[in-house]
Amino acid sequence: MSFLIRNRSMIYLLSFLFITYTSIPATTHIDPVFEPYIRFIPNSMFNLIDDSHLVVKLGIIKDKEVVAFCAKEYNLLGTLTRRLIVFDKDYWDGFSYTKRQLTLIHEFQHCLFDKKHDETLRLDGCPRSLMYPTVLSQACIDRHYEDYLLQLL
Repeated sequence: MSFLIRNRSMIYLLSFLFITYTSIPATTHIDPVFEPYIRFIPNSMFNLIDDSHLVVKLGIIKDKEVVAFCAKEYNLLGTLTRRLIVFDKDYWDGFSYTKRQLTLIHEFQHCLFDKKHDETLRLDGCPRSLMYPTVLSQACIDRHYEDYLLQLL
């Protein structure tokens, strides 16, 4: 009988811990280094970002072909609990203002809107979308900057 009581108690304890763990909300945190690049984002999007449990930070990415990535964390119930965007510090330090801004938007599109890559090119050879799978060249950014920004809306 005491075996059943102990097991039932253990089940209640594990259930309590599971429910508590899966209901702890992650908080949104964007490293201050990114703030100059997100000021342009419409106010309506800030609510989405605040509620998204998004963490954006600089880091060191071991695969040197990867500039940045978006990762999503799920709890045991399959609920999205956190979104993480990491930018490789070496790339970030070498990018122009506009390249930083558009790369940040690209990762937001992945993390917040589940956008996929788009390999469509314009007649001039530049990517049609800022969701192109590689970093946009500065020449293409200079030619189509406004259009790439509008894709955020």
